[in-house]
Amino acid sequence: MLATSAIQNKKQDFIEFANAQYLHAASTMKKQNAILNGLTAYLDTQEQLTLEELKVYSDKILIRHPEVYQIQFAHFFPNSLLNTQETLYQEQNSNFEVKIFDPTQGLIKAPKDMPWYVPIVYVAAREKIPVEQTGLDLKTIPFIYEAIEQAIKLENRSALSIPFENFEGDQVIVMMQQSEGLTQSDEIFFAFIIVDTQILLNQTQYKKFPTNVAIYLGEEITEDSLLLTKQQPNNESKHFLSFNLPSFNYHRDFILGDKQINVEFSYQLDPSIFDYRLFGLFIGLFVILMIAFIGMFFNRLKVEKLKASQSQELYQLANFDNVTQLANRNYFFNAFSHALNIASRHKDRKVWLLYLDLDGFKAINDNIGHDAGDEILKQVSAELLKITRKGDTVARLGGDEFTIVLENRTDQAEITPLIDRIRDSIGAISHYKTIQIDLGVSIGIAEFSKDGNTITQLMNVADQRMYRDKRLRKSSANNDEIPHPNQLSAVKSIS
Repeated sequence: MLATSAIQNKKQDFIEFANAQYLHAASTMKKQNAILNGLTAYLDTQEQLTLEELKVYSDKILIRHPEVYQIQFAHFFPNSLLNTQETLYQEQNSNFEVKIFDPTQGLIKAPKDMPWYVPIVYVAAREKIPVEQTGLDLKTIPFIYEAIEQAIKLENRSALSIPFENFEGDQVIVMMQQSEGLTQSDEIFFAFIIVDTQILLNQTQYKKFPTNVAIYLGEEITEDSLLLTKQQPNNESKHFLSFNLPSFNYHRDFILGDKQINVEFSYQLDPSIFDYRLFGLFIGLFVILMIAFIGMFFNRLKVEKLKASQSQELYQLANFDNVTQLANRNYFFNAFSHALNIASRHKDRKVWLLYLDLDGFKAINDNIGHDAGDEILKQVSAELLKITRKGDTVARLGGDEFTIVLENRTDQAEITPLIDRIRDSIGAISHYKTIQIDLGVSIGIAEFSKDGNTITQLMNVADQRMYRDKRLRKSSANNDEIPHPNQLSAVKSIS
């Protein structure tokens, strides 16, 4: 009983410690992200950027948030603006010069023939920076530039670089966001926060409970993903029970920007927690209790896995069609609403809705059976997924009705060939087993915000045009004519 109590007490201490450290790491990174959001929000309000204003604002941040390691701002511009921008920044900082990092020569003046430049225009740090970073072109540092490209794609969310050692030998990671306010057609401003990964661990708590620690990006620990690692001190004292003692493990993760951050702790139980004078009396009981403990551990793990499985099943039932595994009506409306919200904030974003209704499907269900109908629905779904892009939302609303939400297309010229492919691929489904079938599709299209600004408006327009397309195709069939796939545009023009 004494042994079991000691183990359980230590396990509870470990769980409380690990959970507190996880919350510390998550809240610390999210706070850094909130500070970065504030920096980009500040940039968004500026009509023209001056280094003096950046200095004043950055100094306030450093005073208010002592855990901030370093703040940087960078300017992305084309070759045609190099001389203009260098002159502009030199008027505010006489030492400014766009330079690149060369592995053999160090920092050198940037050549004039580079198509794009991304120099750091201002650096604010709590301590003096030993190497002059202002003017350093981040395009010449591949892993930083890779994160910059990701930040451009994410728009108003943070992107994270892989961890690396800075000039001072500290393990750091760069968080970045682009400014929407100052961004021009050929220029982009970025705000950066450099995070010293040591702040992810509460050092005071860790000294009281030293364990194995690994905090890393992504799904597995690699050299390029490891943010922070510490090893549990090795107890050199030997004891005959040491090999029987269990170890405790803890793992949780959280999402920040475009990355998943994992927090892992493990702890090897130390024999010093026991009273050795009494332990010999309970050695037999200890073995029995250890077996029970291990059984409880795996039972708990089984229960947790069951809960996770049930949660996943509920999510699947709530958001996906059980026949085709496509998104269902609930998922479609959420995804469509999200796409319209983004498009309403970014006027250059276009969103199209395709409303599809299968022709000839009812005859298949009635004459061959519902098993045949389900198989045809699965084939249609597979074809739609092959034709559309990864970022599109393909959903089955019910029966033989499907919808497709198209994003990131520039104009109608991209939509028409897609509709042709949909018609051709569905029309090519000609057999169920050995039975010949006749399958087609009627399609209606609506464009945000040309045809409406709400889901209801766009759904109504697409639905009406789909039925017009169906009538047109039936009329053409009755006249022994094969409608051209591009007749959708004609249907769309009928108001």
